[in-house]
Amino acid sequence: MQAERNSLKIIDDRDCTRLGWLTEHHTEHMELGGYRGPSDGLIDALHRHGNSTAGLRLLIAEHDGTPVSGVLLAHHGKAATYLVGWTGDAGRKLRATHLLLWHAIELLKADGVEWFDLGGISAEAPA
Repeated sequence: MQAERNSLKIIDDRDCTRLGWLTEHHTEHMELGGYRGPSDGLIDALHRHGNSTAGLRLLIAEHDGTPVSGVLLAHHGKAATYLVGWTGDAGRKLRATHLLLWHAIELLKADGVEWFDLGGISAEAPA
């Protein structure tokens, strides 16, 4: 995989200590892109009320010590869902999200997760 050759360090932030970094970029991205996604309030509530069977997991890709991409996963029982992601220009060039999702699959599988929902794309414009 090309992303594996790009000297990216993957951080598994199981406690979501860097969640503010991702939500800041996520909010900015929603404003610039004109779309709606999970709000900071929802993400914060999911984080605060998480437990061993349902909660959040944050993966971050760093290049030369700088975060270039992140994905936030919601795990619930034997399933997990891709909730939020952000990738900057450097992360896109390095294909950081590809590597993050690959690591997510490996980590979730090791944790006994059987289903990983990456969401979908609507062919219709939002109303």
